[in-house]
Amino acid sequence: MKWFCILILPSLLLPKVLGSCSSLLLTQDACPLEANPLSKFEAAVERQVAGQQVAIRTISKAFAHNMRDYEKWKGSKFSFQSVSSLLSGLPHSIQHVLVEKEVLRNRTFAQFFHFSGPTGVGKSLVARILSRCLFAATKGEEGRTKGEEGSVCGVLEINMRSLSGLKPWQMSGAMANITGRIRSQLHTCPRSAVILDEIQSISYQQLDSMLGQVDLHPPGIFILVSDLGARKLNASMSRDEATSVIREAALVSTYGTSPMLHRIILHNMVPFLPLDEDELRRVADIELQKLEANFIREYDMWKGKLTWGRAVSAHIARECILNEVYLDDGGRGVETFVHHELAFMVEVKLSELLESPARCYNNVDVRVEHGAIRVEVDSVYDKGDFDES
Repeated sequence: MKWFCILILPSLLLPKVLGSCSSLLLTQDACPLEANPLSKFEAAVERQVAGQQVAIRTISKAFAHNMRDYEKWKGSKFSFQSVSSLLSGLPHSIQHVLVEKEVLRNRTFAQFFHFSGPTGVGKSLVARILSRCLFAATKGEEGRTKGEEGSVCGVLEINMRSLSGLKPWQMSGAMANITGRIRSQLHTCPRSAVILDEIQSISYQQLDSMLGQVDLHPPGIFILVSDLGARKLNASMSRDEATSVIREAALVSTYGTSPMLHRIILHNMVPFLPLDEDELRRVADIELQKLEANFIREYDMWKGKLTWGRAVSAHIARECILNEVYLDDGGRGVETFVHHELAFMVEVKLSELLESPARCYNNVDVRVEHGAIRVEVDSVYDKGDFDES
């Protein structure tokens, strides 16, 4: 009977144990981790994000704490590999049961963030930067670096708005699909970053049910993005004032009725405030730089630059504040203006410049004249100034 309990019983129970706790088995991260993700994050937001200094400081502090916890977890003497080596003389089935018990007792909870604020203030952008900075860049197809424009193996991003138009009988299947994707992601790479964008698009019961079916213990990062309380926020608020507004909106939306969501949504809030005019000007500069890079990639024969002054980015910011079409979209409105209206004007000039097959070294200058944006060719060079051979 003694040997039956030691050798046979674990073998009989193992399928049930692993079936209910399969995600608790530790695996090596399938995706290469970045050596210094915090420095990478801070450098990236400096280049790509306008404003939100308070939010970024809050995120950096929590991220640094998470990194320390992860290093402790990774170096724990109760890791899967170290415990397995200690039990190497026992039957394999018994090893699994004992390892499960020790690892479960010493696991670290996932890091949660709840980014909340109006449209176009950088919530989703910062979420993507943070998640991608966890992982070392790898080369994708055609030599393109994943993480710049493509996907990263350790990052899963899901926009919950895709569920908002579903019929009731379609919702359960869609939710099960999302839950399965998250569980698969965490099983493949426990250090994964999972972004759930626009969580306000589904009910708190649906969100609670979905997260309740996912193992939230792996050392990963979950970033929930919403616009709760967005209309009551303003650019001059302090972090505490903004947090209070978002907390009130979350309670009104009954997110506080679930103990799990109360901890996730209300205790991990990072407010993103509306952008002021100077911050929108900074967004315009960032988008103009992207526009230049896009045209340089698209037009191989153009070797010039897109040039503009402070007056241009200030004009774009002001235009987006005064124009009702862009007013409620914040930085996203600036992005739309630059990559649609302004891009069309620049493309017309580039088409004129590149009528001949020769390389063109002239700049395209964006300026403000008489209260309107104009795009002109900076005719510094003639066609014969450079050898085209």
